[in-house]
Amino acid sequence: MFSDHKKQHGQVLMMLFVGIAFWAEKATAQDFSQPERGPKIFKQCVSCHNLRKGQPHRVGPNLHGLFDRNIAALDDFSYSKALTELNDTKWTRDKLNKFVARPHKSIPQTDMKFVGLLNPHDRIDLLAWLEEATRDPALSPEIDTPAYITVGGDASRGKQLFRPCKACHTYSEKKGHKIGPNLFGIIGRKAGSAKGYSYSPTLAKRDVYWNAETLEVFFIEYKEFAQGTHTAFQSLKSPQDRADMIAWLKSLAPRRNE
Repeated sequence: MFSDHKKQHGQVLMMLFVGIAFWAEKATAQDFSQPERGPKIFKQCVSCHNLRKGQPHRVGPNLHGLFDRNIAALDDFSYSKALTELNDTKWTRDKLNKFVARPHKSIPQTDMKFVGLLNPHDRIDLLAWLEEATRDPALSPEIDTPAYITVGGDASRGKQLFRPCKACHTYSEKKGHKIGPNLFGIIGRKAGSAKGYSYSPTLAKRDVYWNAETLEVFFIEYKEFAQGTHTAFQSLKSPQDRADMIAWLKSLAPRRNE
């Protein structure tokens, strides 16, 4: 009799496990998503992407209508060769999840600068929100406005954040270069143009001028570590940190005579 009881108990447990497995198979990440977190997470993307319908491209393409469109669908945006070769496929939630997690592992040779969103909960919430937001024709301008514009920057806090950078950079007008170039007067300066400094080929050929927008992109872009080049610096992940650092760098300029 005791043996029969154990057998029945085992059968109940087995049915329970089978039920849980069936439920888990049917349940999707979307069932547990918190799309209300999406706008905050998306702030990591706005340095390179607009989301509102009709807005111009930034470093990356406008994302309005992203879901289920071909990977390199926009005729007025210059995609990397890696993405252009995939244009016969469409962006789906699964493809976007893999791409956003590790862009350079998902699609090698992509020009996308973003390091990746490693937290799976953040990706679930971001994509759940994006699927609706990319179809919304009336989004608020705050959605895709970078933090250095919406929150402003605190130069004094930026100076504190700059402390680790002193290992490689000077920032006073008459100081020489160190491992990295002197950053005095960086705003408005062409990338790779500081006199007397030998830049890496990557920076030497970078055809941009440093301003709030280009620095914002630089701070978050994907970098492989390479000693002796700018890539020894990894990233500033917080939008507020980037805004504060940009405010500090803006202050490194000659004083104008009144």
